Amino acid sequence: MHTSVRELVNEISSKNFVLFGDFNYRGIDWVTNSCNSSASVEAIGFFDSINDGYITQHVDFLTTDKSTLDLIFTGEPNLVCNAQDLGNFSNSDHELIFLQFG
Repeated sequence: MHTSVRELVNEISSKNFVLFGDFNYRGIDWVTNSCNSSASVEAIGFFDSINDGYITQHVDFLTTDKSTLDLIFTGEPNLVCNAQDLGNFSNSDHELIFLQFG
C-alpha cells in the first residue's frame, strides 16, 4: 500500500490536482516540514515523495488529538488559499476541515 501511495504521488506531481484524505503517516510535522524521530520508514518515504514532487500540503493544524493526519495536497501552491479547522467531526476523533480555493 505504501508503495502505491508514493507511486500515485509521483504520477500526479506534474499535474494540476487536489488530493485529500486521512493518510495516517504519524511523525511528520507539516508546519516545520520535517519528520521527527518517531516517523516510520513509510512516513519518511511518503514525506520525501511529497517534497520531491514539489507538492504543497495545506493543513497546518492538528486534525486528530495528537497529529495532522487529514491532509490536503495540491500541485499548485495557490490553488487552496485557506484551510480551517471547523471543530470535531461528529463522534470521530478527526476535525472537520473547511477549504477555500484561490
